[in-house]
Amino acid sequence: MWTKLSDDLPDNPRLLTLTRSIRWMLVELMIWSNKHGTDGLVPCALLGRISDELEPAAAADLLVGAGFLNRDGSDYVIVGFLDDQPSAADTARIRALTNERSRRQRQHRNGDHSLCDARYCQQSRVTSRVSNDYPPDPPDPPEGTRAVGPGKGAASSGSALGRTHSPVEVIYPAGW
Repeated sequence: MWTKLSDDLPDNPRLLTLTRSIRWMLVELMIWSNKHGTDGLVPCALLGRISDELEPAAAADLLVGAGFLNRDGSDYVIVGFLDDQPSAADTARIRALTNERSRRQRQHRNGDHSLCDARYCQQSRVTSRVSNDYPPDPPDPPEGTRAVGPGKGAASSGSALGRTHSPVEVIYPAGW
């Protein structure tokens, strides 16, 4: 997981009025919230565990005064957190898609093409074309019959385009 920080964050005039340790606390809160999927919500009780700021509640109140945090009951909410960070729901969706893609890749590498997309996997195409796109093979001719191919008893006929083809003729036994 990653946390996106704007490259102009250190130059924000409101942030520059705060001490370096309080500015760093804001970054720590953003990283913690992103890592734990809270969408910018930071429980007040965890401030001391998230940051090594000596007075974390007082520092958080200074961030509230500067407009970087809002109070929500006993918790804090990072202002504009979801403007730059993916939501917990988006992260979960992306993680699920990544896991499924990795699963398909592992199966493909191991020779199992049951989850492959026929548009992208040659092995899957062969399997799906044989089973889905083509009609089944015609039944074998009855015993005692023979197929007559090109040049074997059937006359070639010309087509309107000047092409010729040799029909295949099946000769059945008398009384069939």
